Amino acid sequence: MDAWIEKVVDIHFSSTTHDKRNLGPAVDKLLDSLELSRFLNNEDKNIASLYISKQKARFFYFYNDEIKTYLDLNIEQCDLSNNTIVLTKKQPGHIVSDPSEIIITPVSSNSPGNALFQVIHDVFVPILRNSRFNIKDKTRSLLSDLDASLVSEMGRSVTADMDVASVNCLADELKYWEKQAAKFQGRDRERALFFKDSIQNLNVELEYA
Repeated sequence: MDAWIEKVVDIHFSSTTHDKRNLGPAVDKLLDSLELSRFLNNEDKNIASLYISKQKARFFYFYNDEIKTYLDLNIEQCDLSNNTIVLTKKQPGHIVSDPSEIIITPVSSNSPGNALFQVIHDVFVPILRNSRFNIKDKTRSLLSDLDASLVSEMGRSVTADMDVASVNCLADELKYWEKQAAKFQGRDRERALFFKDSIQNLNVELEYA
């Protein structure tokens, strides 16, 4: 587990100019945190945001860089800043015993739209399709059909265990709806344009928020 936490922190610092020193206390604090235990051992906790920052700590007349970590299970309040790493379970609704079952996603402030897309497709869509949850069969069927259409449109094979994670990014889904709009007429074309425009408008709002 120690190595996994260090990997999480290292992923963040490898993409920034922060110094990688003084990680020990921050890693120890994270390992001992109640939030991490709840995230790993609670079936209802499927996503968490890990905030990592560097602060100046005074020691007598000197100032040293001090690494701070904070794990938040209330993902609805996540600001998707570039100091954030999103942790998601590969199998939502399960207890995690192996750190390899957790997806580590560094958040880039350059693309909050893609960050939100990743969270929705990695966490919330699998939950909607999970039979443990009280979701209508028609909704699950529509999601499965959309997954199959998105994947086949990109020239990939559709398999029985295929899921929406096969769609890599927001651009993949936008491209799909653009092709649908060009291919069809009438209500089908209107529907495709509605989805394309809605996704584009949301992405623009996030980029300039």
